[in-house]
Amino acid sequence: MHISVMIAMIVVAVMLAFCGWLLLFRTGHILHLAHHNHRTSPRWIQEVPGHGFIFKPWYPAYLRIGGVCAWLLALCLVFKAVLIVVR
Repeated sequence: MHISVMIAMIVVAVMLAFCGWLLLFRTGHILHLAHHNHRTSPRWIQEVPGHGFIFKPWYPAYLRIGGVCAWLLALCLVFKAVLIVVR
């Protein structure tokens, strides 16, 4: 039972680390996709409050902070998985 929990935590940590990498190092690509989705979405979706959030000048920094948080959460999960095995 403990091994399956540890493996699940490691898998989630790897996915979080990948998402963090995308947010940190591929921020421009993520912004491009968000802008493209905004341009191609219907007009009523574009008028939803908060939908223009991606055009704020601080949004790339927000994405990078999210990437750091994802890496920290992944690190915590790996640490917890190691503690499960050690105990």
